[in-house]
Amino acid sequence: MGTLHDPLTGQHLQFRTTGKQTGGQLLEVEVLLDPGGRVPRHLHLRQDERVEVLEGSLSIELGGERRELTKGESIQVPRRTLHRVSNTHQGPTRFLLQVRPARRMETAMRAIFAVAGVLGASPPPPTSLISTFGTTTRIAHSRHPSCLSRRAGDLWFLQTVGDRR
Repeated sequence: MGTLHDPLTGQHLQFRTTGKQTGGQLLEVEVLLDPGGRVPRHLHLRQDERVEVLEGSLSIELGGERRELTKGESIQVPRRTLHRVSNTHQGPTRFLLQVRPARRMETAMRAIFAVAGVLGASPPPPTSLISTFGTTTRIAHSRHPSCLSRRAGDLWFLQTVGDRR
């Protein structure tokens, strides 16, 4: 299944269980976050998440409230709840992400990480370059030049360029 890497956010994903394997019921992904790495602020319209820390510690902002999770702790993220995850510590953090139902989340993640691979670790390019990818990954640039919205399937990212929080 391969590992996906995003140098801009410091995420490394390994798919453990796919929606195809579970009849669409579950997507399970092991995520490695580099020190300072993050999963940008986003929400899921039709899916619930469960995050369980496997190694290190994790900061999660859920519905405006921030929590610190350590190895063995988990949290449920209900659908339509704005959230972000970050590794604010010195070492790497590993966590298990479960998404129910799986829907098209694996496809969305692969599309977003494919674009991240093209962009590399630099800030997002001008609108003209972003629109080049628009038909495949449905990336939209907002009116404000410092804000980038990335949409793929049921996943929305709302990220301020350079926001490493």
